[in-house]
Amino acid sequence: MHPTASQEIKRASQALGVGPRQLPRLEAESVTSAMLARFVDRETRTWWWEGFVQPHASADTNAALSLELLPRVLPNPTENVYLLTTPDDVPEISVFELRAGDVPRLLGECYGFEYVVLHPTLEWLVCESHHGAMLAVGTPVKARLEAACA
Repeated sequence: MHPTASQEIKRASQALGVGPRQLPRLEAESVTSAMLARFVDRETRTWWWEGFVQPHASADTNAALSLELLPRVLPNPTENVYLLTTPDDVPEISVFELRAGDVPRLLGECYGFEYVVLHPTLEWLVCESHHGAMLAVGTPVKARLEAACA
């Protein structure tokens, strides 16, 4: 039995010496609900990226390419963001807070899973689907993904 995405993030963060803060359950639920209300057509959707209600950019990637693209798509490597695991991992969604610049390194140490990188003010999100697609919603990241793939 392989570890959950949350367990994998914790393991990778220890290996790298990166200290993401895992949000307590109620705070994680609040962040997730706000993200769903702003970006997804219905809260009960299993694969969030199938129901984005705002214009978005997408790029077909593989694991190596997505890790190469992610630092070019995330606008500010020094600001804190949320990293969400998707609901197919466990019944509750795990939410971690960490510096945007640490996200690609952390994900590079993990097995592949769907994730969402969310700006704390809900200005934008970047996610990767189980089909190997990176999607960016919100003006700054949408434009950056389009430029990175041009």
